[in-house]
Amino acid sequence: PAGGGTRLRPGRGYGGGDVGQSPALARMISRFPHWINGGRARLSWISVDDLARTAAALATRTEPLPPSVVLHAAHPDPVTVREVVSTLCRHLGLPLPRGDVLARDLVTRLGSRADAALLQRLAQVGEDHWFDCTPLWSLTRLEPGPGIAEGFAACAPWYREHLDDEMPAPLPSAG
Repeated sequence: PAGGGTRLRPGRGYGGGDVGQSPALARMISRFPHWINGGRARLSWISVDDLARTAAALATRTEPLPPSVVLHAAHPDPVTVREVVSTLCRHLGLPLPRGDVLARDLVTRLGSRADAALLQRLAQVGEDHWFDCTPLWSLTRLEPGPGIAEGFAACAPWYREHLDDEMPAPLPSAG
């Protein structure tokens, strides 16, 4: 950051209290149950527990942090959308997406049935959004917890209790 200091920039988070990332992805899957670009896009995810541990380690560190640094907070190993979606579906009782759609074909496939915000969110799931998080883990000297494929099981009961009772109806596909 231009003003100095350290900025902790979390990736997509999951765990108890998450009312944004995983629920939004579950709703997207329910509304448009298809893989986008084969689910190959890589993402950075972090458990709320790992985020809390890293923030606490940085706050209580005795050595000074590098000046004007942005630390990306996520598990050091990015995961594919296919891995994340498969994990959510398995633990939340959702059907796996079927078929494949290229991100560039979303407008044609959905036409006027999807608003611009949904099209943008769907297209983002087709692109890589991961960051090098090794500086954070190096500075904190912590071992990351399990990735989302293993770690989500512990928080799945929270999601099942708090996730919307009714998922949106799937959009009909134009093609």
